[in-house]
This record gives sequence, structure tokens and C-alpha cells, in this order.
Amino acid sequence: MRIRFACEVSYSIDEDDSYIELKPRKGQQLNPDELVWLGFFAKDELHNFKPGRKSSF
Repeated sequence: MRIRFACEVSYSIDEDDSYIELKPRKGQQLNPDELVWLGFFAKDELHNFKPGRKSSF
């Protein structure tokens, strides 16, 4: 939730090309701990990815 508040988030989860793009909103900053947690959840999401399944982000 904090990352969505502080940043504009766009992403694509695809078999061949997956990405997460974070653009900080004006006056907002993320701390490194938040990015570590994002990586943790993204890893789990990609590990469970099945083509055609909607992401839970």
C-alpha cells in the first residue's frame, strides 16, 4: 500500500518479459526496506505465475 501511495506503479507479468516500473510522486520517497519487501512479494507472484491468470497486485 505504501508503495502505491508514494509512487505511480505500472507492471506487466508475462512469460517472456516481466517488469515493475515505479515513478515517485512529487515530494514522496521510498526507503530501501520497502523495495526489499516489494522484491519479496514480486518473487512469489512470479513463482506462482500461470499464463492467463490475473495478477493479485
